[in-house]
This record gives sequence, structure tokens and C-alpha cells, in this order.
Amino acid sequence: MIWTWTLLALAATPDELAHAAEEATAQLERCSVAGCTSADGARAAFVAAVHTYQTEGVADGVLAATVEMLNPELFADLPDVLQQAATDPPAWTTRTKVADARRHIQDLLVGPTPWPYGEKPKLPRGTAEISITDREGAVVPSAAVRFLDEHLRHRVHTQHGTWSGTVRFLRDGSERFFQQGDELQLEVLAPGYRYHRATVVLAKRRTHPIELKLTPWTPESDGSPAADMTLEAYDAWLSCEAQILVSGPPAGADPHWTPCGPELLDTVVAAKHWSDVTGGNPTAKEICLLTGTIPYCEEGA
Repeated sequence: MIWTWTLLALAATPDELAHAAEEATAQLERCSVAGCTSADGARAAFVAAVHTYQTEGVADGVLAATVEMLNPELFADLPDVLQQAATDPPAWTTRTKVADARRHIQDLLVGPTPWPYGEKPKLPRGTAEISITDREGAVVPSAAVRFLDEHLRHRVHTQHGTWSGTVRFLRDGSERFFQQGDELQLEVLAPGYRYHRATVVLAKRRTHPIELKLTPWTPESDGSPAADMTLEAYDAWLSCEAQILVSGPPAGADPHWTPCGPELLDTVVAAKHWSDVTGGNPTAKEICLLTGTIPYCEEGA
């Protein structure tokens, strides 16, 4: 059992504290190797820090930083000398924070519309057709379009780089068909390119062609563990998307199969954590928007 600071300060004998510290050290080892919850990691680091200070007179800054990273409220219960000694937490604490967040946002990423491959469909009256290319005019086959009043990520046709549709499914459950004069706010999301947000007005009656161009982008780390974890997840997403473009959907896949869903989720959670711990790092926020949703990425901003 891991004890709180109050129990340690008021009730623990030296032997009891030493026993609790042994358990805490073993727990921290498990956290670094196999992972653990933020709560378990924070409590273990708390006990280990207090024990080290009381028995050796050493204010361990890494242990204190581990408590601060995993549980800021518990960190406030550490003695002032330990709080002031806090330095940088170990790398596993970032993985722990990401894993905790991942368990709580599985419902943020709504699956895409049916996987777009094969022959390009004929366009009925009232269709909006969005064409996504890079600055040189080359197709961006892994791009997706999302209207801000929808939840869906609409993937473009992998050969033609276009998405076409006649209706949006709004957040309130209603439908709205595209009409001349509509003002649409939308995002374009593609691995390897900058996040792009645009406002367009549908000017034609029969079909509504919309052309948007993306800028290639390679995000850079700021050297922090949170940044390195985010870029590792981002690279895994890019690799998965590249492989999917070659192999296509797996045999028997659901029509609404979400390609690279785990990689996408890992990236958005890591990017949100990076943004939070840095007070809104622009690179972290852009990666979050590329892989997540505006409400999630701007929560607490």
C-alpha cells in the first residue's frame, strides 16, 4: 500500500516508512519497464522522495519532478524543500500520461466516410467537389476533409485527390444539402503537410468545385520528452498511411474502416500532452489539429 504525505508525516514509524519505500521503489521500476497509471506512479515517487529525504537528507529532484508530472495536486503535499528541488521527470512519465489520456478519448476520433478507391463516381446535381493538391499541383492521396459543423473526416479519392458529396451531417443530427451561396468552413488534414483551415462560398448551382493546396511540412522537436514522443507517434502515423496507400484496405474491411486509427490516436494524445506541458507549443498544437479535433486540441487553451 502506498501512503499519503499526511500518513507518512503523522503516523509512519521509520520501519513502516522503510517498508513503504521498498514497495514504492519496486513500483517505480515496474512503471519504467512495463508502464503504470499516473496515480500509481505519482504515489510511488512521493513515498520514495520523502523516504530519501528523511533517511539521507537528499532532496531527489527527479522523484519530485515525477510527482509533479503525474499528479500536481499530490506534488503540492510534498515538503517545500522537495518541491523546490524538482528538476526533469524521467521519460516514462510522459508515456504514462499519454496512456492515461488515451483511455479517456477513444470517442474523439469519429471514423471516416467509406474508403475512397476504385473508379471516380459521377457527380449528381448539387455536388460539392473538393480537390486537394500540393503547391506543385500533385495529388495528396492521404488527405482528408472535415467540415467544422460535422464530425466526419472525409478521405479524398486516393488516385484523384478529390472528395465529393451532396450533404453534410451536422452535429445536431440534421442534414444539410449543399446549395449555392453556402459558406463552408472546413479543415484539410494530411500526414506530411501543414494543417489547413479554409472558408469557401459555393458559387455555382449545379456543381461546386473547390480547389485547395497544401504545404509540405516536417515538424521539429523542442528537445523535450513530450516532443520526442509526439514525433515518434507522428512518424508512425506517416509510415502507416504510406503503407495503406500501397496495400489498400484489408480484405473484408468494414466500409467505414478507419485506416491507421491506433497511430492517429497515439499521435493526437501525445501532441495534446506536449501542447499542455509547454503552454501551447505551436508545433504540438498543429500536430494535434491534424490528428484530433478542434474542441479537444483547444481544450484548456
